[in-house]
Amino acid sequence: MFDQQIIDSLSPLSDVEIQAKAGLEPKWIKDIQRKNLITLDKEKMLNSGIMLSLSRHPRYVQFPLHKHDHVELTIMIQGNSVHHVNGKTVEMKEGEILFLMQKSQHKVDLLEKNDIALYINILPEFFGKIFGSLENKDTVIRRFCLDSLAGGEAGTFLHYRVSQDYRIQNLLNFIVYDLLFKPTMYKEAAEGSFGLLLKLLQTCTDNLDTYVPSQEAIMPVVRRYIEDKYKSASLEELSSQLHYNKSSLSRFIRKKSGKNFIELLQNKRLSVAEKLLCDSEKSVAEIAEEVGYNNASYFYKLFNKTYGVSPSNYRSSK
Repeated sequence: MFDQQIIDSLSPLSDVEIQAKAGLEPKWIKDIQRKNLITLDKEKMLNSGIMLSLSRHPRYVQFPLHKHDHVELTIMIQGNSVHHVNGKTVEMKEGEILFLMQKSQHKVDLLEKNDIALYINILPEFFGKIFGSLENKDTVIRRFCLDSLAGGEAGTFLHYRVSQDYRIQNLLNFIVYDLLFKPTMYKEAAEGSFGLLLKLLQTCTDNLDTYVPSQEAIMPVVRRYIEDKYKSASLEELSSQLHYNKSSLSRFIRKKSGKNFIELLQNKRLSVAEKLLCDSEKSVAEIAEEVGYNNASYFYKLFNKTYGVSPSNYRSSK
């Protein structure tokens, strides 16, 4: 399972655990109960070049119900633990891992002395960094990464029973060692190992104990892409960014929105053009180009078809 050096480092009781064992509740437990949220200083982490951080779950502490603003990976180093995620119970054994989506409600039963659990706190931006390295197939872990980038769906979690998978256990050892002891180049090494872990997990569907699916994750990404890049947006670029087949993505968008990609894009462009006609003194040709139409005649035709009047008449009527 895990390297003895890792276990020896994590086995001694911390000051918090000693106090909790004596019946003294840590002050931060009350803070969590009051805020119902555990947050990471994302800006500080990103500025420091850190997207993965490690924390240990305190033993002898009844961890209260809370939420996260980040993705959390629980690694059961030794012993067992019981987690409650949005009302569902997950029992973890040694060597197993649990991915928990941001915003999910989470509570952990009390851990005893020989129960050692670690958390890897993951900024969602990390998945964007390594997403392109995942195999271009509709796998559970790939959907999880995509969902996280789109903001996450509360209640989504992945429980992998991989204690007997030698390759995954090796990678978990590498990741924990680097984040725990911080040798030279540990950030790069941990992120590289984590990327390999995600690749291997794409093949572990038989060992996936529980998954709450998030099928709607793609549409928020599509809408945000159009919102931000309407002038130059294309289905080709979007499908490339999402590592999706263009035809499959086109069918998915129509199924979920009732419109195809071009229609969604045109609606956004015309909405911006309408506002510019009312709020600016730019010429119609300038507005057409600004919203992504190099052919002013086509813009005139499209606007007239949508609003029933020409852009010029629309402007004069307002």
